[in-house]
Amino acid sequence: PLGEYAYPYLADTQLRLGKPDKALASFRRALEFAPKGKLAEDCRFGMARALEALGRRADARTIYRQIAADPAGSRAAEAAFRLATLDFEAGDLAAAARRFDRLEERFPSSTLVPAARLNAGYAYYGLKDYPTAAARFEKARQSPNQAVTAGYWLALCWKAQKKYDRALAVLSGLDIRRATPEVAEGIAFQIADCQLRNGRYDDAAKQFQQVTQKWPQGEFADDSLLFAAEAWLLAGHVDTAQGLLKEFPKRFPGSSLRLYAQLLQGRCLAATGEADALRRALELFRGVATQSQVPRTRALARMHWARTLLKLDRPKEAADTLVPLQDELRKDEKLSAEFDEA
Repeated sequence: PLGEYAYPYLADTQLRLGKPDKALASFRRALEFAPKGKLAEDCRFGMARALEALGRRADARTIYRQIAADPAGSRAAEAAFRLATLDFEAGDLAAAARRFDRLEERFPSSTLVPAARLNAGYAYYGLKDYPTAAARFEKARQSPNQAVTAGYWLALCWKAQKKYDRALAVLSGLDIRRATPEVAEGIAFQIADCQLRNGRYDDAAKQFQQVTQKWPQGEFADDSLLFAAEAWLLAGHVDTAQGLLKEFPKRFPGSSLRLYAQLLQGRCLAATGEADALRRALELFRGVATQSQVPRTRALARMHWARTLLKLDRPKEAADTLVPLQDELRKDEKLSAEFDEA
């Protein structure tokens, strides 16, 4: 009968047009008209999507669970995928990871398996279970249409484990032309960051500058300009670093990295070793240490503040400067491991 098909198509159109309340009513009418029709499962799935759009996620979950329970159902895999996605969006990453993994086990031939692998990787990455996340991304990159994105996240897993050579090997092998603009920028930035962490300062500086030039309004534009300056500083090119730091407030006046830029300016001044420059550096470090809300930035500022005082032969003041840092390190194991020198 015409009604068996008309109501579902009407409901689907309403859902696509952003009218979930009307779509929900139409899906219900369709089920009343043909409760066991050919499109009954599609209608139930559509109802769940409409309920999601209306913010009624608990009700949507109930329907998705009913649909997913029958592995032979035409919408079972999609329902299982939606349940996992809802867990992910709710911040229950452990549950999301389990559901995405289970989807592949229950529906191995589903076209959703590649996306489930990728999303499982995201969930495990969020849980900081980097080895498991890497395994999921490795499998996810077997699918050509997500090979670059999965490869990018695989590299981030290696980077998180401080295996920068492996991360670089993966990143360098990705076809950046097939990446979305956001992922392409991320690939270029992460290559530079791995080079920096591996001590390849000249290579890193050049790569960071390419990122900030190619994506001047990108997510990593301000980071890249600052890290280029830091890499040049570490490579011994203080003048080049200072030149980039002068550009920073003009190009990124509202950047949240303003205090980190100030920290780098102080480091450049301190690198000259001149007494007047050292005194100016002290004021910059003091300003960052007292203003920054970022524990690591505060810690770095106090470390450089103390080092600069030692260069000025003021050891008592240097020790006093480090007292607040020691208190902070006792509360933060991660910081403590990084700042043993304090």
